[in-house]
Amino acid sequence: MVKEASAYLFQATENRLSIKNVKILIPLTWTLKTSYEASTKESYEKADIIISSPILKFGDSPYTAQYRGCGEQGEYIHLTPDYLLNANLSSVYGSPGNIGGLSTVLHNAVDKPLMPVALPHPRFSGVKVKYQCKFSIFADDGISMFADDTKLCKVTHKYISSNGLTQTLSFVSKCEQRSSERTFVHEWAHLRWGVFDEYSTEIPYYISKELKVEATRCSANLKGSNIIQECDEDGCSVRNCKVDAETGLYEQGCLFLPERVQNVQESIMYSAAIPSVSINQIISFCNDSNHVIEAPSLQNRMCNCHSTWDIIMTSTDIISTPPRSDTDLPLPTFTLMQSRRRVITLAIDISASMGPVQSVDNISGRFSRLLQGAEFFLTQIVETGAYVGIVEFYTFTFTNSELIQINNEKDRATLISLLPPKVANDGANICKGIHESLKVNKKLDGSTAGTEILLASDGDIDLAACTGDILASGAVIHTIALGFQTSKELEDIALMTGGQKHFVKDASKTHDIFYAFSALSSQNGNVTQQSIMLESKSANLEPEGCLNGTVFIDRTVGTSTFFLVNWQFAVPNIRLKDPKGTNYHEAQFNNNTNSNSSELQILLKAETGAWNYALCNNLKTKQLVGITATSKAAAENVPPITVKVHMNKDTNDYPDPMIIYASVHQGLLTLTNLRVTAIVEAESGNPTALELLDNGAGADVFKNDGVYSRYFTSFSQNGRYNLKVHVESKETETTLVLPTNHALYIPGYIENGPYTHYRVKTQDRNKTNIHPAVRGESMNPSRSALTEDDLRITVGRIGRTASGGSFLVNNMSTSPLPIIHKPCKIIDLEASAQGNSVFLFWTASGEDLDQGKVANAITKQNEMKSMCEQQ
Repeated sequence: MVKEASAYLFQATENRLSIKNVKILIPLTWTLKTSYEASTKESYEKADIIISSPILKFGDSPYTAQYRGCGEQGEYIHLTPDYLLNANLSSVYGSPGNIGGLSTVLHNAVDKPLMPVALPHPRFSGVKVKYQCKFSIFADDGISMFADDTKLCKVTHKYISSNGLTQTLSFVSKCEQRSSERTFVHEWAHLRWGVFDEYSTEIPYYISKELKVEATRCSANLKGSNIIQECDEDGCSVRNCKVDAETGLYEQGCLFLPERVQNVQESIMYSAAIPSVSINQIISFCNDSNHVIEAPSLQNRMCNCHSTWDIIMTSTDIISTPPRSDTDLPLPTFTLMQSRRRVITLAIDISASMGPVQSVDNISGRFSRLLQGAEFFLTQIVETGAYVGIVEFYTFTFTNSELIQINNEKDRATLISLLPPKVANDGANICKGIHESLKVNKKLDGSTAGTEILLASDGDIDLAACTGDILASGAVIHTIALGFQTSKELEDIALMTGGQKHFVKDASKTHDIFYAFSALSSQNGNVTQQSIMLESKSANLEPEGCLNGTVFIDRTVGTSTFFLVNWQFAVPNIRLKDPKGTNYHEAQFNNNTNSNSSELQILLKAETGAWNYALCNNLKTKQLVGITATSKAAAENVPPITVKVHMNKDTNDYPDPMIIYASVHQGLLTLTNLRVTAIVEAESGNPTALELLDNGAGADVFKNDGVYSRYFTSFSQNGRYNLKVHVESKETETTLVLPTNHALYIPGYIENGPYTHYRVKTQDRNKTNIHPAVRGESMNPSRSALTEDDLRITVGRIGRTASGGSFLVNNMSTSPLPIIHKPCKIIDLEASAQGNSVFLFWTASGEDLDQGKVANAITKQNEMKSMCEQQ
């Protein structure tokens, strides 16, 4: 697939860009081979393309996770194994590559053609599949084919004759070269350049300035017919669409079928599936000369009516790459890589500044809280099978523990016992701590590439003294900055190595240390083995004061459920009640006076429902008390609901606004109908709470897509800010969301028209079914529509909390003036005619971007102008 895509991409970008190399990350669960290189910074979470099975049926449509604005890079492309191996899908989404298979209809060749099924990947001896047969058939698993350089296909077809016997039909036909590259380039344009589709499933037709009904497409010269398919117990037939007198558009259910033979070359962002037998293949993006500004496409809506090529031309890729005169492209190179067992060393700062400071903001000290977080990490977060070492550093370094593989709870306890016991009376040398940690990691197999360091410090660093060694090591370094005095270069270490960066402020009432450590799970994609943080909350309690709350255990979690209570001076009164009324008190918890913590591990699967807790301070003085709850997937085949959160950039120059993004997932699908709240904290001052929205307005690109977002403008000072989110469901049911940017499903093609109505009743092996087939068209099987019931999942009340790491703000003066941003653009204006009235619908923005409320809205009318012409 990628080889053909490289040449096609070069052509589509006017001789500029091609694919140079590809790294394929083999799952850890696959058998290790000597030909596999060890992965370094490559991970499942950072992949450009993810190949995995959908958790819903009918989910083989290629798509790109893309929830940012126009011209901004997407998250990843998703392809399923069935899409790559099932050649029947090539006629509806576009061929994935040279994988064989047949797709259209051979009429009247047999008495009873069988229903098309998933064809096997070509694995027959001597088969070289380079071409797709011009004529193809309904086939069963007995199909075989071969293709060679003579461009001939031999097809063997089994069928059921009129006497009920299985017969065989063989023939040789000329073959046509397959268009194996379009789907990839279509999705790559979504991912890399932030362009959008030029079709619309929501508004498939519109009325042009010439008062003609047109299909939403680009270019307008793409030929096709508008048909309705009607089926009954005797079969299916096709007719022309009728115009709805009320809307002026074609009737509901009308489909645009493109012709197989086209005289245009645009556009890749309309469809990747129009076959390569066209006189002119689809090899271009729409540009200014042929862009359809009237069409209600997502590209027009999101990119202010600019063509896809306009947007791509502004990308760094194109700006920095002039067209080449040499068209002799080398083939892409492929590197097979595989993750090894996780290797991570904790590098812990024990310098004097980490010790207790008796102040309002730092009662217990950074070191004490760091130890609590490290113990939590070793107990719950780091995965079984990982190798873990511990290094402490100040002016000097010491290896507390060489690498220990975690195989059981005893190994975890051993590592916890080897955490540093106290702080030193000297400053910190962070570079020495990094060097010592690299030595520990290297002892496993002689290399540090792909290993990890968790660096926690409040000190300063001369980064130039160790930058070379850090980059040469190939290690990933995650950083936790403790307090506002920590060097800003600590974040640079994380950025240059691909690690995470977190900030824990000194305020005694924060629980940020647990958020930071909980985010440091392995990124190998095996989420069912990871602990999910359900709740993390703390409060500085008055005497006899209580911290009350609820932890929700939904049906996707419940294994290895763990409750951790932290306290400042003494064990509080603990009351925890499960959904069946069983009570747990401090006596059932394991109380540790070294780390000032109390732990409860639920040995069996935790009861689904609400677990209510109350932590009460029984001292005569104030005491900081907190609780953290985690749990793992309910079963290996049930993806747990997880949360991902991040800012749109790592560093911001005031007064530019930033965007907070949070997505709630089960597997790769997102969930909507949730309440998501972001908490942003600067180095000092009170936190800012902001409800994130999934309403398709302001910073939120798509309504109800399971991605919640909001502009953030409440900057109070220069320096670090940390981000975390809380998620809770409004009801016991939530809804899975199908991706927005997926390849267009082509229902069929017009070929050798005009239409001749033709009914056919076809037979599956196990049941009788109806399959449409019309002479003059090639109709693909109807796409199985997912109902609301298919997407609605009942998992119980959901509660999650997660860290989004830290970010930096610069350029803010000591007395900044108020910044007033204009309201966001309205992007979802709709009009509906009812009788003699026209009703307008839109999602209102805020007064400042998406904050506050606008004072009023002004409506204007003009005659038959598209939204682009109005602009």
